[in-house]
This record gives sequence, structure tokens and C-alpha cells, in this order.
Amino acid sequence: MKNFTYKVAFKPNWNFINKIRKKTFYKLKKHDISFAEEAKLVASELCENAVKYSKSNSNNNIIKFELNKINDKITISVCSNFIINDDINKLKEEIDKINRSEEPEKLYTDRLLYLIENINIGQSQLGLFRIIYETKYKLDYKITGNILDVIAERNLISVEENSYAKL
Repeated sequence: MKNFTYKVAFKPNWNFINKIRKKTFYKLKKHDISFAEEAKLVASELCENAVKYSKSNSNNNIIKFELNKINDKITISVCSNFIINDDINKLKEEIDKINRSEEPEKLYTDRLLYLIENINIGQSQLGLFRIIYETKYKLDYKITGNILDVIAERNLISVEENSYAKL
């Protein structure tokens, strides 16, 4: 698969996320269907967070989505303004917790159990944990002023190396 970059900017809009999901899948399905499904999930979760926590009432708020395939690496980046410092601090804590964890997949199941026990909590905050649980992407973030860039990266593997393809 050749190197490519796909970029799109959009105002916070739930309907646009489906277009990004479809485009992400289309761009990567030639490599491997399960790989494209993973990338679609990551794109969706990151874009949903950007819409949910962005300054949607601001006329100049734009969310920037970028999908890159360079050599053997895929990078998905979603950049947006954020609303409240508490929200950004929670996100930073979650990504830092994931990156420090020796068992990041367990964080997802722990969060599910917490939600079952605390049914009226409101927001599930499962998205980042779901990415780690269901995909091979690694998460990171950059903050510049009130701009948040959440980055998910993974290395490509050939279909022959993919353990699912061997089953």
C-alpha cells in the first residue's frame, strides 16, 4: 500500500463523523479488512470525543482530522479546541493511565464494571479504553494553548503476520 495523507476539517457535527469513518475504512481496506475496521473505530472514537468536548457554539471552531500512512506506520490525529480544563485534565489522566499501565486492556473491563455498578454516572468515558482494548493503536496527546491534538499510532503488519488471518 502506498503512502498517503487524508485531511479534512469540519465544524463540530455528529453527522460528519460517519463520513470520516467511511473514508478511513475505504483508504485502508486494501491492506486488510480487520485493520481497516480498527482504524475506523479509532477515527470514530477520537472524532466523537472532539465533537463532544469542543466549543461547538463557537463560529470559528474547527475540528481537524488527519489520517496518514507513511511507510509501515498509520497515524490518526484529531485536533480541536476544548471547552473546560477539567475535561482536558480528565483526558490527559486517562491517556497517561493507559500509557503507564502494564495491562491497558484491563482498564476497559474495569471501566465497564464501574459503569454497571454506577449506572447513573452520565458519560461512559469508554472511548479511549475501547481503542486500547479492541485495537493495536497507541495513544498520545499534544496541548498548545486551548488546542488539543489526540494522536493514535500503530505499525502495519502484513496479512500473513496478522494472527487473526491465520485462524
